Amino acid sequence: MSPLTVLAILLAALAGAFVLFVLVPKGLLVALRDSLEARVKHRYPNSPLVFAEYAANSFGIESRGALQWRGNGALVMTESELCFFQVLSEGELVIPLEQITRLRLVHKHLGKTTTSSLLRIEFRGEQRADAVAFWVPKPDVLKALIEARLPPPGG
Repeated sequence: MSPLTVLAILLAALAGAFVLFVLVPKGLLVALRDSLEARVKHRYPNSPLVFAEYAANSFGIESRGALQWRGNGALVMTESELCFFQVLSEGELVIPLEQITRLRLVHKHLGKTTTSSLLRIEFRGEQRADAVAFWVPKPDVLKALIEARLPPPGG
């Protein structure tokens, strides 16, 4: 094989890898974000969003146990509730703000550890106390937004 043929094969392989590992995932993310945005607009057609992150990651709901898959999706907040929309299902987790009992920044949830801070939200569930943890780019900002809307203790 000539050096020019080898170079051509190498360039074709690099172009294929670029398409496979950069352009295809980017296109999927855009499509998934569009789908999530449509679901959010459908649920909250007239409610302004206080917070919206379309690349959030759920580390699971405590009452469902440690064997859950992590879930990617949109985490949004209105003046009265938080809602997580999972990407790969039609699942939604809705937490009314008045049911939140504690907020903490942690690095571990349900046995899953990360070097990034997670926002752990403890709340009164339908049957008992429950908790969920989310990765978002600035968890401290979301924590402050939630805290500003929580009812005063004992109130």
